[in-house]
Amino acid sequence: MAFLKGGLNQTMTQRGPTGVTSEGPRIARNLGLVLFLFVNAAILSPIAEPGQPDSGDKPKTPREIAKEYGIKGACLRRFPSFVKWPSKAFENEKSPIVIGIIGRDPFGKALDKLIKNETAQGRKMVIRRFSRLEDLAPCHILFISSSERLRLKKILKKVEKNFTLTVADMKGVCQIGVMINFYIGDNKVRFEINNAQARKAGLEISSRLLKMARIVELDKKQRKN
Repeated sequence: MAFLKGGLNQTMTQRGPTGVTSEGPRIARNLGLVLFLFVNAAILSPIAEPGQPDSGDKPKTPREIAKEYGIKGACLRRFPSFVKWPSKAFENEKSPIVIGIIGRDPFGKALDKLIKNETAQGRKMVIRRFSRLEDLAPCHILFISSSERLRLKKILKKVEKNFTLTVADMKGVCQIGVMINFYIGDNKVRFEINNAQARKAGLEISSRLLKMARIVELDKKQRKN
């Protein structure tokens, strides 16, 4: 993964103002493949140590938790390359992609290190953290911490017109409007996507990312609202 990360950085620095490298569509296709392989490798990485059984409902060790959120952070770092935002989601061509975290931050400084000096779609990325709903400002990706479960619907309501890709790791939240939700399956970090909700928000998720996900829809009660 370190090799992919280094190669990706080198390729992306060669991008022109349109976001496509001067070497043409072939490099752009190769870049898409590298990103696809990177995310796919991340979600296939086991949480527990080799030879250890799936922890199931057993409490995770600090090492397992750190590894789990390291993988989730790597996915957050790569998601922007698989999502197309409308041009009006940015103030100008130099505006960064803002990754927000609301509530208790499970990533710590590890996520800051992941995105330092990195770009996606020719834009820099920045992290903004919000401790309260009242402080929440527009961002392109918003990770909603499990500490905010009771305020989840209010958060979704506040960002629904901001072209925000919402991400969480709580059971059942894609069915009530979160667009990407992490879950653990076979001791690996996986994710599910509510693509209809993303499209409703004006976002286009790449078919490559959709193929790696479990696709879910809103439950019947939410569709009526």
